[in-house]
Amino acid sequence: YTYDDYKKIVEYSMTLFEQNDLPKPTSFRAGGWMADLHTIKAVQDAGIMIDSSGKIKSNTGKLFPDNWNIDPRCGPFHPSHKDKNNCNLNNDSRISIMEIPNNGGDSYRYTVEEMNARFDMNFENKAPLTIPKSVVYLSHPEYGPTTEFPKILSLIHISEPTRLLSTSYAVFCL
Repeated sequence: YTYDDYKKIVEYSMTLFEQNDLPKPTSFRAGGWMADLHTIKAVQDAGIMIDSSGKIKSNTGKLFPDNWNIDPRCGPFHPSHKDKNNCNLNNDSRISIMEIPNNGGDSYRYTVEEMNARFDMNFENKAPLTIPKSVVYLSHPEYGPTTEFPKILSLIHISEPTRLLSTSYAVFCL
């Protein structure tokens, strides 16, 4: 789709919210992480302030081309006008929407060890933080308590020492 196509889709969805007496949304996440720069700019121009479609590179199979490749150390950032994966704040002009990426992985596709490694990348030596950080994980609880929940519980366990040593800590919404 083009920017104009996405803009029409987003404008129509906003009218559905209004027609159903729902508040105007302030955040967005593209299904299947399929957002491109046209999508992100269209939702931004509709007044959306936060996008959570971004993620680290993964093998999503042939059905979903994976055009996200965010560094696991990237926390919330304003994407570049030219590259939605660019979280380096020292170059390029930025769009105003805040990208809050899934930089920790998801409990369906990744092992506990892989997700723990992404946590450690962001909280080196579990030392007090000098800048704000976040690690976002995704879980699909409908895939079963025997596969998903143990992984999430492991992540909660590793975050506890970080919370105790710093003013920042992990928040888990299950």
